[in-house]
Amino acid sequence: STRMRRTLSTPRARSFIASFTPRKAPSNYPQIPPTILNFPVAAALFMDYAFYRIAQWLDGKRYTVIEVEEAGFFFQNERFYKRLEVWAVTIRKLNATLMMATQSLAQVARIADFEVLKENIPNILYLPNPDAKNNLHLYQDKFGLTLDQITMISDAVPNRDYLWVTPDQTRMLQASFPKETLAVLRSDGRAQAVLDKHYTSGAPGWREGYLREMMTLD
Repeated sequence: STRMRRTLSTPRARSFIASFTPRKAPSNYPQIPPTILNFPVAAALFMDYAFYRIAQWLDGKRYTVIEVEEAGFFFQNERFYKRLEVWAVTIRKLNATLMMATQSLAQVARIADFEVLKENIPNILYLPNPDAKNNLHLYQDKFGLTLDQITMISDAVPNRDYLWVTPDQTRMLQASFPKETLAVLRSDGRAQAVLDKHYTSGAPGWREGYLREMMTLD
């Protein structure tokens, strides 16, 4: 929603986002190629360079947004996680915002120094999870949510509702998109399989074919 984007655009909104929403960035920004995470050694080498480039960018003079998709990869690598942890603690004085997204809260909960990360990134967006009440140890013990908040996550509507939790407030944000937009934004396994099928077909109109098929899916 517009309100959500405005909130997350302020330097104070150092945000951990428990979701996955691909976005385009300017060509001069370091970006992870979509398939590189399938090759851990290559990914590690690339990320060494990406961290170096980003550190050069953080001069405090220009407002910078660092967006880390598939953050679970970094959480499994102690070297990279330590760098993210430093950013989480110092990002405000660098005139920047750190945004991380993961498809698995369990990956976050397994971090040895998870409390340091949680204390320094107060904005968390939770995606709908109908199985949330069966994972009370994760939501309640690790993330400190109340039963009411967990119920809101359990009852939330996928692709529409997002529970925004800060130390001071809890809000259910809603974002309704037409099917055409959702077809472009989706990044789940089913959407990836459809995309791979059309992309590898070599057909001139593979993009249109992908959109047509995606719009028939729930």
